[in-house]
Amino acid sequence: MGSVYEEALYRTETEPGIEVGAVVERERVVEEMMGMYVTRRLVAVGDESDPIERRTLRAVGDAFEIDLIDNPQWIAPSEDNFDSNPASQWLYTEDPAQTSMQKWSRLFPSAKALYPLQRLDDGGRVLPGGVIDERAKYLFTNMVDGIGLRARARVMADMLVEVSNTFRGETLECVSLGCGAAVPDINATLRIQQATGADVNWHLYDISKDALDFARELADEAGIDQSTISTFEGLYVRAFSKKPESAHVVDVLGLWEYLDDRTCVKLLKRSYKLLKPGGSFIASNMLSDRPQLEFNLRGVGWPSIIKPRSEEQLFAIVAAADLDTESFTFTRSDDGVYGVMEIKKS
Repeated sequence: MGSVYEEALYRTETEPGIEVGAVVERERVVEEMMGMYVTRRLVAVGDESDPIERRTLRAVGDAFEIDLIDNPQWIAPSEDNFDSNPASQWLYTEDPAQTSMQKWSRLFPSAKALYPLQRLDDGGRVLPGGVIDERAKYLFTNMVDGIGLRARARVMADMLVEVSNTFRGETLECVSLGCGAAVPDINATLRIQQATGADVNWHLYDISKDALDFARELADEAGIDQSTISTFEGLYVRAFSKKPESAHVVDVLGLWEYLDDRTCVKLLKRSYKLLKPGGSFIASNMLSDRPQLEFNLRGVGWPSIIKPRSEEQLFAIVAAADLDTESFTFTRSDDGVYGVMEIKKS
């Protein structure tokens, strides 16, 4: 995508005039890659972060990133050692009076650990005592991982609105694999209802009963009819017993990067069979060239991410699945953290 695309990886301010939650396309390029046509999009996403504080924390994180790369012997923090390296020390023990960051880390890698970054006005509810301190809220609001997490959800919501437009007059049947607390799915439902007035039925699959119960609680608070939500505890493969061509959408927004390549190919093929013609498979993956990857892994200490991937690695997985696809779109927001893939069934 050239210089505009590369410069966007280091953009640190919300685009002036972009409403919080809005997705604005900066650039679109159609290329033939690995025997298929790929539409690559670069977008700006309106975010709650403050431009000045966002820029400040970007510089802090970038400096720690260099230090972590230069010191591969530094280990990630743990519940018994939050001072394992200078980056984790800054995150978790900089202000001894504010301990929400340490409490938050004890939620890793559950769905509730993501919640304070997704719902900035309500993050305290998942912490002991129900309160979040100002430092933690400041970090969750303005650091690149929180910004990227919110951006990928908003990109997916835009995609689901377009699916709803494609199937005007139909109730959308949406399958979410590894849904966690389903915050992006809930947000997307509200967007669809507002934009098109369509009803949405969600089929949520996750290994955690606690996450699924939390999803139902959040959906109820959002005013979403509980009868439109079905939850399935256990491995996501249970979804593949559903009737072929019964879903308008299959999303794996938070699961893909935890799976190896071969499993991703199998999941994609089997998910594709569930889709109606014209329906969409949507997945996101943390990008290997994202800013502050080592800071995420060894500063924050987020566990279990098997495969941060490059765009080319993601394209190779799709090519290996050998799908008869109507279109394949890869979207990257200008925070540079995640890529979101949408594959439409012919």
